[in-house]
Amino acid sequence: MNIKLCAFALVTVLMHPILAQDVAVRAEAMDANGMYKQVLALCLDEGADSPVALFLAAEYYNEGRTGIERDKNKGREYYLKALNAYRPAVEAGDLNASDKYRFARCIEFGLGKPGDAKEWYVVAADEGNTNAMRRVMAYWESEGGIGDIPKCVEEVPEIWTTDAKAKYGARLYENEDTQEKGLAFLREAAQEGSPFAMARLSALFYLGEGGVEKDVGMALQLMKAAVAKGFPGNQLPIEQIQEEYDSLVGKADRQNAGKNAPPAMPGYGFPGRLEKYGVTPDLKRQLERFSLAAGWFRRDKSALDMLKAHELELLPANEIPYLLFTPKRGAKPVPMVIYFGGTGEHGTNLVEQFHQTTIFSKITSPEFQKDNPCYLFAPMVPKGAYLQCGRAWNPPMADLVCDAMYAVIRDSARPPVDTNRLYLTGLSYGGSAAYTFPFGYPGRFAACLPVAASASASSVPDGRQSSFWLLYNEQEYASEQARQTLADMARAINERGGEFRSSSFPDKGHNAWDKAWREDAVWQWMFSKTADGNPVAEAEGAAKPVVPRKSPGMFIENAVCSASKPGHDDGTGPERAADGLDATCYVSAEPFKRGDWWQIEFAEPVEGLITVKSGYRNGTGRATSASVETSADGTKWERRGRFMRSTGECSINQPTPVKHLRVVSESQGGETLVLREVEVAAPK
Repeated sequence: MNIKLCAFALVTVLMHPILAQDVAVRAEAMDANGMYKQVLALCLDEGADSPVALFLAAEYYNEGRTGIERDKNKGREYYLKALNAYRPAVEAGDLNASDKYRFARCIEFGLGKPGDAKEWYVVAADEGNTNAMRRVMAYWESEGGIGDIPKCVEEVPEIWTTDAKAKYGARLYENEDTQEKGLAFLREAAQEGSPFAMARLSALFYLGEGGVEKDVGMALQLMKAAVAKGFPGNQLPIEQIQEEYDSLVGKADRQNAGKNAPPAMPGYGFPGRLEKYGVTPDLKRQLERFSLAAGWFRRDKSALDMLKAHELELLPANEIPYLLFTPKRGAKPVPMVIYFGGTGEHGTNLVEQFHQTTIFSKITSPEFQKDNPCYLFAPMVPKGAYLQCGRAWNPPMADLVCDAMYAVIRDSARPPVDTNRLYLTGLSYGGSAAYTFPFGYPGRFAACLPVAASASASSVPDGRQSSFWLLYNEQEYASEQARQTLADMARAINERGGEFRSSSFPDKGHNAWDKAWREDAVWQWMFSKTADGNPVAEAEGAAKPVVPRKSPGMFIENAVCSASKPGHDDGTGPERAADGLDATCYVSAEPFKRGDWWQIEFAEPVEGLITVKSGYRNGTGRATSASVETSADGTKWERRGRFMRSTGECSINQPTPVKHLRVVSESQGGETLVLREVEVAAPK
């Protein structure tokens, strides 16, 4: 009997590490899929003997995750638990590179000893752990970039941050033997948007040092770009250089000469020429229909000499055709909207740009141009082109598009283009490109309107972000993983000082753009944005600031119904959406009867007068047996009022802030529920 018990105990001891390892594997797999709440529950329930599970719990508490509140104290508690769980393996010398990285994190944030943690980070980095490499680089940068780049990451430049490249380049440049290498690093960092690198290069161009030909115009251009991206203006002699530049070219010719000054790198207006596009009868009909012009941008071949071999592979062409709408002539600067089509609109045949026409009919219409005079620039990229940017990195095709854009801007003198109000939009593939362009070119674009698009939070760089409004059909973001991706994206943008909105249409399928671009509220929002964050000037030719028709319930996200189908929308109908947009309304797919509900979550808590409107504008389809309930947390509901049969409306006075509202059926036999608008009037 005793022998059996001992044997059982031995088996239990031997299996214990295996069970702990299984928990770690499951937790890491779920973490990779964004299942953060499930991971934390697993780690807390079964991970007491797994250092990896304890580490993940510590990370979640220390940094926070979607649905998990940040708690530094709990984070430190679990870092210490993970630290103790790792010690036997440390003493046995049985840690792999990933575990050494985790152990270092536990030392840094559990014990609060970053100096001791650094030694472990270096060891893990030497063994190839990329997360450890990034931490080593962070230590190097925090120490002012003194000394050589650590050997463990010296041969892995893709790990380097833009600031690291700039600092290292400046250091190398100070040594005559490594001056050329330092200059290459400075150019690369400047291309990625480093204000420090731009400022350093501006001095080289002004002085004409170290193999850099003196160019006062380029020096001035780089100085202004550096200041625009946050470099202290009082540290650069811009006024002095401006005076010298004016005396060289003459004030009368300054504007044109400045436009033609050769930039330092592709993507920032690299030289090229605009040429006419051969117009066929089919294309001519479309151009005349929308008052568009067609052209080619052919970039100077010298741009190719600046690209590396792997970058050239991502550049299928050094020229692109484009469509351009030009507003009425005037002296006041006006915005430009840049539009990217989907994969079906790739190639060189501009006729294929008209697979969809909603964007052209909307922006080029006299009504739209009266309220929002603007250019519309629609470049057409080659088939198989890669445009998506990420973390201040821009692919060569994106640089080509930007060079074409700047060429068109230089050529558009009447009216001039307001480069503080460059806006992006696109559908599907083109929507994803528009979504990420602000990440590759920080501070360049004022707002982005991606439609039926996707992007990940990992692509969002550090630093202040732009403004985004994503529109999509609700079925495309119906999965838990898709909703998590959306929540992570919103958190990443908002935490960095940007603005992120999303609105869904109650529809299936991929085509959300025909509805999205008809939404006046979306365009009003976009044209109120500027790249520098300052208000749009109230002047002729400038869009008027947005005055929301209702506040703050105008922007309602994530509407849910027990069953819904596309709203009635033929592009010209009078329907208005229950989410504040114009082109759709909610219509129940099945009879709406007792037990059914339609629910929304407000963008922020609201109070005051709330009016829910049912039925079509012609008076049909009004709710006859339904009530409205509200809730502060989505769990405890209070009945607030019923719909009036005579008006189809339910108006309630909400005395305290609520985040949720729902329409509940009281119909025994069922009726079709039609909801067109939820209006919130802020309390007086």
